Amino acid sequence: MPGVIPSHREYGDPEGAPLMWCHGGASCSLDAAMVREAARELGVRVIAPDRPGIGGTPPAPGRALGDWPAEALALADDLGIGNFRVAGWSAGGSYALALAREAPGRVEHLALLAASAPYELVGHRGLSRPDRAMIVLSRRAPALARILLNAAFGRPSPGRLQKRLERSLPAPDAAAVHAHGPPDYLKDALRQGPAGVIEDYRVFGGPLGFGLEEVACPVDVWQGEEDTLVPVSHARVLADRLPEGTLHLCPGEGHISLLTNRATDFLVSWRARQR
Repeated sequence: MPGVIPSHREYGDPEGAPLMWCHGGASCSLDAAMVREAARELGVRVIAPDRPGIGGTPPAPGRALGDWPAEALALADDLGIGNFRVAGWSAGGSYALALAREAPGRVEHLALLAASAPYELVGHRGLSRPDRAMIVLSRRAPALARILLNAAFGRPSPGRLQKRLERSLPAPDAAAVHAHGPPDYLKDALRQGPAGVIEDYRVFGGPLGFGLEEVACPVDVWQGEEDTLVPVSHARVLADRLPEGTLHLCPGEGHISLLTNRATDFLVSWRARQR
């Protein structure tokens, strides 16, 4: 359903410079809450939409990555926003790239945060085992993908989920989960059931539909060196192929801690690169 206005949440300064947030995989708009304090202090208005079938946005079976820019722009228009910046975390990177490529006159800057490189360029290389399984199952056996998602995120209590995450994640991310508690975005992503998340993985594992060289705006690629969910090699692919890409490697940071510890860094990075 291209052009549908997705549900969204907002964080930071309601009068600040607008930034469109593209949430991660098996996640929703709630993951943008990890940067809200920095956004408030820096005068940034974070607008975080839910993708179709996730959070409060209606499902859109059979959708393609190329549908997302129209949906995000419909939200921006509805909010009366002209030009804006974009950020994409994890699997949200491809959606952020698609939006920047489709609206070069409106997207002023792009931040890719622990973002997966397009699947067609890197395949399964370096991705976590659960993500690899979900990409394959979303296309070949959606019923099994549903069972896997429910078992991982739908059934455990918050306390058990937190302990599971702390055991499985690298030290920086385990510390972030311990400090902030189990991520609400994992549960809320399944609010309408697993179908939306499964569809999101199907799109993630499909073609980008354009070349990275077609993204015209400045792009800062931020990557934690301790990330075990998306490897540093993905960040290098993105930075090397984007015409105005700049790589920022963050020692001692993982996939989640990159947001909780480095939000100030990437929220101000666009100022230094304004054209």
